[in-house]
Amino acid sequence: LLADAWISAADPDFDRAFALARIALDALHMNQRGPGLFAGLPWFNNYWGRDTFISLPGAFLVSGQWEDAREILLAFGRYQDDDPESETYGRIPNFVSLGDVTYNTADGTPWFAIMARNYLRLTDDSDFRAEMWPVVKRASDAALAQTDADGLLRHGDQETWMDASAGPGREWSPRGDRAVEIQALFYAQLIATADIARSEGLTRDATRYQQAADRLRAVILDRFQMPGSPLLYDHLDADGTPDAQTRPNQLLAARALALEPEASGALVRALAEEIVYPWGVASLAQTDSAFHPYHLAPEAYPKDAAYHNGTIWTWNTGPLVSLMARADAPDLAYEQLDFLTQMALGRGAIGTMAENSDALPRPGFDLPRLTGTVSQAWTLAEYVRNALEDFAGVTHRAPDTLAVAPRLPHAWGDDVTARVRVEGGHVRLRVERGTIARGEFLGEASNGAHTLDLTITPEPADSASAFERPLNVVFEALGGRKTVAVSDAPTTVRLAREYGPGMAVTYASVNEVVVGIDERIALPDTARWAGFEWATPLSQSEIARLPAMSGPAWPLLEHATIKTPAPTDSRMRLSVDLPRGDDKGASGTYTYPTGPAFAPGIFDATGLRIAETDDAWFFEIEMARLVDPGWNPQFGFQLTMAALAFGPGPGPMQVGREANARVESGYTHLVFVGGGVRVEDYLGNVLGEYRPAEADARNPLGSTETGRIVFSIPKSVLPDMPSGTTLTLLVGGQDDNGGGQIGEFRAVEVHASEWVGGGSPFAGAPRVYDRWDGSLD
Repeated sequence: LLADAWISAADPDFDRAFALARIALDALHMNQRGPGLFAGLPWFNNYWGRDTFISLPGAFLVSGQWEDAREILLAFGRYQDDDPESETYGRIPNFVSLGDVTYNTADGTPWFAIMARNYLRLTDDSDFRAEMWPVVKRASDAALAQTDADGLLRHGDQETWMDASAGPGREWSPRGDRAVEIQALFYAQLIATADIARSEGLTRDATRYQQAADRLRAVILDRFQMPGSPLLYDHLDADGTPDAQTRPNQLLAARALALEPEASGALVRALAEEIVYPWGVASLAQTDSAFHPYHLAPEAYPKDAAYHNGTIWTWNTGPLVSLMARADAPDLAYEQLDFLTQMALGRGAIGTMAENSDALPRPGFDLPRLTGTVSQAWTLAEYVRNALEDFAGVTHRAPDTLAVAPRLPHAWGDDVTARVRVEGGHVRLRVERGTIARGEFLGEASNGAHTLDLTITPEPADSASAFERPLNVVFEALGGRKTVAVSDAPTTVRLAREYGPGMAVTYASVNEVVVGIDERIALPDTARWAGFEWATPLSQSEIARLPAMSGPAWPLLEHATIKTPAPTDSRMRLSVDLPRGDDKGASGTYTYPTGPAFAPGIFDATGLRIAETDDAWFFEIEMARLVDPGWNPQFGFQLTMAALAFGPGPGPMQVGREANARVESGYTHLVFVGGGVRVEDYLGNVLGEYRPAEADARNPLGSTETGRIVFSIPKSVLPDMPSGTTLTLLVGGQDDNGGGQIGEFRAVEVHASEWVGGGSPFAGAPRVYDRWDGSLD
């Protein structure tokens, strides 16, 4: 694997991390439901469309694994929603698992079309193009039918990559209905569609998509440009109002729109000074009132509240590095890449790269804590892509062109070698950096020249990957451009830049024969980065004053309180054994989700015991089984949700948190148990809550060994209940929306799928598998 594509620089840490990143990516390359790439381990052992397509360049394209990329693109293309009556018609799936296919993203499909075109640029694969054309055409036509009057693509609040939610209609980072990177990617999708049509000889189609793309780009630059600033608005609200939150989505937009170097450089500098720390790109500026400094701070907020509101996403280093390297700042860009290098070698899961980190270091630490999935595909892939595409500057286009535009960071030294695949074989590249003081001068006197020598060596003729045809190498560096043909012998090209007052001249030599190119070229805009500094993190006192750190408006119960054992003199108010095997809903037709974690019995309550003292209540809910997939070990169990309704109340009432269950006698208090414990009154006011912390895993809420959920609640939160108090126990599936919080009852529909139960007799039926109605003694 490593011999097929490699790079060797003067930084041994980078060389090792590059190899480890490729191995870690190979570990995510799977054949679960056809060929694909797991989004990450251990949490995301499925195929995610958006993640896969963002990862494709680094995981497969720049490394020469084109056949793998081909199979993955074809597999996803065959899952396209081709039902014209569907709301997601034309979309490529965002999620493909053993039992489910979903289309809940607006950016996965543009990424897919762009990557299909990029694969074709590498291979000119006519069979692939013939199969892919109707897929890409359907996707673009369907999207064009969903645009506003200006041609911008509308989408839902939760359909961008910033998709964290506390439940339906409760998005933590709502970005509907026109996000900036969605529009830019849609523009790039239309360009890709036009390119494919042109390659197929479909001139009329190519013209139509190209014109739509040109109109869209003009609208984006008009509607999203902040007045008097190089930055772009993050999104437009449904009423067209621009939202000026500072987020990294502008990086994706700048790349997809191929902004002019001056505009792109100004944007990336302004953005980096606000949201890029020496250790990564924050998902929201720390000056924003919604900023959350730590990913995991259960004492203050649920995990998903911070997921896209401050938390660093390591994959965003990729687009940042691309833009900075191409804007005359390769050394600054390399500082960001080096943080990932050190992560792979010495932090987190050694040999790979984590999904997230806190935005800011915690008290007593110099670096932020790593969080999220411990091995993340798009982070690893972007690292590989940055190295080959941005720093080594290597891009190939079938059948016979290799473009090389080195942007070497000084940490790589003056002699860098790499091996890459081109159509028909492999070539070795050697880029040597140096300075010369010779050459003829045009205009005023020069103060010396900077040079890059590039040597291209085809594989030997007897090699298994022998080079088959002459290769046109377009060498672009230091503002100059030279094209040479390489056949079967090493060929050296030299480009030099003369620096003079307000003027520059390019020189080139082939095989050491000096020739002058009479061409004036622009000096690098070094002033663009004068005085630049990464964002300065808030102090600990400033962090303590952030709105996010103020905590909820209700009491949070300590672990010691919630896990206080019942004393021997406690009074038993209820002890009942419940029937086994009745976890099939009131209709008797409910089935569990098909995912492997949904083991039989986790929705089947088999006992309930409640005791009290003068100061507290003590609960024990016994289940036929509890499971702990490991996502949140501090809970002790996952995927089981229970509610206790104490009454009677003021008439029949519906239990909240999506239970869809009715209690005829009503209730005065509710106790929800899932990713913690939450107590509410009948008006929905929260009276107290327990949010498990990492340390609580030593004595968690539930136990998979005993099948029991055991906890206590002080009577200052849940008051005394007289004899005869009615009680309803509801049990179903827990859905915390991936956020590590109390969650809600998991959906039950007509047909079960990996994460959704089946057997529902009608729309809106209760999401309750097991129920018991009784009263306290």
